[in-house]
This record gives sequence, structure tokens and C-alpha cells, in this order.
Amino acid sequence: RNLGAEELGGVYESLLALTPRIGADSAAFGFAEFAGNQKKTSGSYYTPESLVGRLLDSALDPVVAEAVRGKKGDDAEKAILELKVCDPAVGSGHFLIGAARRLARHLSRARAVAEGESEPSPLLYQRSLRDVIGRCLYGVDINPMAAELCRVGLWLEALDPGKPLSFLDHRIRVGNGLLGVLDSGVMAEGIPNGAYKPLTGDRKDVCNDLKKRNDPQGKSVQGGLFDEEGLEAAAETAADVDNMEQATLDDVERKQRAWEDHRKSEPLQREIARANLFTAAFLAPKIEVAAVPVTEDINRLDRGMAMRQEIEKSVDDLVRRHGFFHWPTEFPEVMAAGGFDAVLGNPPWERIKLQDQEFFASRAPEIAEGAGALLFGFLRPDLPPARFRPPAFARREARGVG
Repeated sequence: RNLGAEELGGVYESLLALTPRIGADSAAFGFAEFAGNQKKTSGSYYTPESLVGRLLDSALDPVVAEAVRGKKGDDAEKAILELKVCDPAVGSGHFLIGAARRLARHLSRARAVAEGESEPSPLLYQRSLRDVIGRCLYGVDINPMAAELCRVGLWLEALDPGKPLSFLDHRIRVGNGLLGVLDSGVMAEGIPNGAYKPLTGDRKDVCNDLKKRNDPQGKSVQGGLFDEEGLEAAAETAADVDNMEQATLDDVERKQRAWEDHRKSEPLQREIARANLFTAAFLAPKIEVAAVPVTEDINRLDRGMAMRQEIEKSVDDLVRRHGFFHWPTEFPEVMAAGGFDAVLGNPPWERIKLQDQEFFASRAPEIAEGAGALLFGFLRPDLPPARFRPPAFARREARGVG
């Protein structure tokens, strides 16, 4: 009952520092702390409350002030509840919980003034907190444990006696927020030939062949990720689900089923598949032509044709490994309205540089502990080569904190 965002953040950071380890005889199981653990390699660090407060002062409060400027009563309340705030790497949800509290203060104050009161009551504040958590907050994290901890933290904050826990699966999503299609228009001209630039381990002849197959002179582009009508339809459906009541447990279950039906809809699944093909073209190993998508593979889906078997297997593997996240398909109601009003996040605390001993510490301890640790070229043959090629916006977002 007394756990809050701070305690959950500490739990999350501590768990990331541990790596499961099975004994040589498979009879013993435990956790060990390695230099190359998830906490270090993913840049996951707990943010002090003081820094969260400073960021909300500079990134969120001005957005709220602008939204309610010249508005009172119901108009001010509506303006606050229409704000969309996102953390693209939620961790345990520290930033979103701080944003929820800040928005709830603004909302409860506006409601109190409308009722002729100078200050909101604790009950009014709590109801406002539940409302902003259910309507204003969005988050993404590549770690399923982080997303679950974030939901738990928000549930604890939004707890309202006599009401069920809110449905948050459609708001707090699992995926790599920096790897996927950010803008639906980016696919309008098909896959760029730059996707087939040879990287380490790629065959140059395969890359050249792929460029010829993908050549703009020979490809028939069918448009972006969504056409205007398709994005509006997906946004309308998502908004309808979002506006469903959650006063009873039956309401919550009905809302969950409606969201799952929306996710399974054929038009949305087709757009997700097209975005996966586009993103996979950048990340797929260029070893054999048949396993790498080209623009024609995207257009095949538009014509109602099935995906080629080799391509489907390759793309599914890349999606599982990297967690593609396409913002227009995950949050269509937000992207159709022009995007988020505020994006909150942590700046990178440390320089990102791969250290050979840290890399091997949790993957092949015998190499990390041996004299050959400095010979980075001696990779185990069963480990796939590291491939990371984020779109351009990833570098920009990594520098911003609001």
C-alpha cells in the first residue's frame, strides 16, 4: 500500500543490475551482477525526484498554461484533459507519475474554482488524478517488466475506492520507441536505396542487387503508412475505445475487448505489416536477396497479396529481436491530431561506447575473464552480429528532454 514511484524505480533499477546464471550442472540457479548488465547497456537509471520536478517545471507547466490561457470552468477542464503527454522510454514510470500528479493539480484546481472553492479537496484531487491517468498519459518501453511496473505505479496513483483499476494496456506499450516508423509520410516514396548500404557482415553484391530491384524507376509506390482516410478511421476507432467508461469491472473488460478487436482489425494489421517491411529493410542482414524486403513487397500487401514466405520469416525474426514500434499504428488518435503536446524523458547520462569486457561479461564470462578479452574479433559463432541502425530522429530525440 505504501509503495510509490520512488520505491518501484529502485526495484526496477536493482533488477536490471542482476543477470540470471545457471550452474554448470544445471542444478543451481541464481543471480549475479556483471559489468555488462541490462542497467548499464540499456542506459536505465533511476531519476531523482528533484530532476523530475525541474523537468516538469520547464516542459509541462508551460504547455498547461498555454492550453488554459483565457479559459475557465468547463473549458479549462476540457483543455487539460485533451493534453497528450508521452515518455518514450518509461522505465518504472517516474516521469509519467510526476506528470500525472502535476496535471491532476492543475485539473483539480480548475474544477474547484468552477465550484466556487479556492482549493480542491483531497477527493477532488484523487478523482482528477484518475481522469488524467486515463486520458492524458502515454508511454513506451522496450522492456516488458518496465512497462508493467509503470502500469502498477499508475494504478497505485489512480486508486479510487469503489472503482476498478483502469485499463492501461493501450496507453503503456511495449516496444522500441526509437526504432520504427515515426511519421506516416516517411513511406510515401517507398524504401530508400540507402537502406541497402552494406554494413559489417553484409555482401556487397547482394546490396547492389537489392538496390537494382528497389530502383525508383521500377517501383510503383502505393503511398505512405496510412492514407488520410485510413489514419482518420484508425484514430476514430482508437478514440472511441479511449472514451469508453471504466466505472465497473465489466466496463474495463468491455474496453479491453474493444481495444483487442481494434488491434486485430484487417486494415490496421496490414499497415503494421507494411511498416514492419519498411523498417526491416534497414536491419535485415544483406546475405541473400530473397530474405530482404524491397518496395514491391510493401505494395504486394496493398494489392491483397500474401507476403513472400522468406520475407515473412525474416521480418518476424527482426520484429521479435528489435521490438519495432510504429507510432501512427500504436497511437493513431494522437498522430492524426498532430502528435503529443509534451514529450518527457531522461537525457543520456553516460557516453555510449562498447567495452569488450562488459560486452562479454554476461554473454561469455570465459572470454571476459581470459587474456583474450581485448581481442574483440573473437566472437562466438553462435552469437548474431550486432546491428543497430536507427532512423535519423533517434539521434535528435536522444538529446532532448522535453
